[in-house]
Amino acid sequence: MNNGQSFGVIALICGLAGIICSFIFIVPALPWVGLLLSFAAVILGGIGMSKSKNATGKADGLCITGLVLGIIGAVFCIVGAACATCVCGATVCLNEFSEWLSDILS
Repeated sequence: MNNGQSFGVIALICGLAGIICSFIFIVPALPWVGLLLSFAAVILGGIGMSKSKNATGKADGLCITGLVLGIIGAVFCIVGAACATCVCGATVCLNEFSEWLSDILS
């Protein structure tokens, strides 16, 4: 593998792993690992694209795919974290409201 293809393969693997990790909320830290993998895919995809453009004059398809998957994985992780934060915040708010209501009614 030459001309940035190794960076493209690693970016592709990191991008796929980032997307998979972004959908698994059973383990609380896994979406954050997915976010790190997605950022790694974006960085490695960019490095691979620059190396392949310097060597052949065009970007390698694996690098572009890894870059795109990294961006998609990062967006999924950020949106998922925002939704989880809203749900947890709403749960805390509802618990406080129910305690306040029970205090008033008793």
